[in-house]
Amino acid sequence: ALAWDARGNPLFSGGGDGTLRIWRNEPLRLLRKIQVSDLPVRKSSLNPKSSELALVQSDGNSRHVLSVLDWETSKRKFSVDLPEVPLVLEFSPLGSFVVASKTDWKSLTFFDPDDGGRLSYLQDGFGIVSFLMVSSSENTLVSYTPSSGTFIYWDLKPGRQKQTVRSVPELKNLTAYNTRYAAGTLGSEFVVVDIVTGAVTASSKV
Repeated sequence: ALAWDARGNPLFSGGGDGTLRIWRNEPLRLLRKIQVSDLPVRKSSLNPKSSELALVQSDGNSRHVLSVLDWETSKRKFSVDLPEVPLVLEFSPLGSFVVASKTDWKSLTFFDPDDGGRLSYLQDGFGIVSFLMVSSSENTLVSYTPSSGTFIYWDLKPGRQKQTVRSVPELKNLTAYNTRYAAGTLGSEFVVVDIVTGAVTASSKV
């Protein structure tokens, strides 16, 4: 599990030994190592506005835990059990919530980053979400449903659907690299997708 802080360039790596390692680039050197769990760290997402890091630890079988850690003080803010390793784990751009998706019709769960309490965003189910992106204002969330190949734009706080964009079904490993484009895989191809139009703008055999 990797996360990178663009403000100060630390790189965070979660390991199979349950540790979080904090690295400094240019040249790459280890700054600190924190033992966060007895379980492997599977996913991580950094709060862009503070020294908080959301982590998912799992044995890959029956134990799955979401926690938020202050990496500067090594203090854990909370831990909650999850039903599975999330498909997606994201800290919101302003640090207001952590969102995780599971393989269920009601896929998204929103957590308060201070105490792990559930937040009441998008209460109605609409299918499995394998990719999401939150706008910098946190007013809009974009989700991708692989079965239908649709990007849905949501007005997050009232929970209203704003727009649906048809794209290619079964895109995998989608990662946003700016506010308009995401990269992922489609079968044996590496693809770039325009999440505004749904079009595949570039592709290459892996």
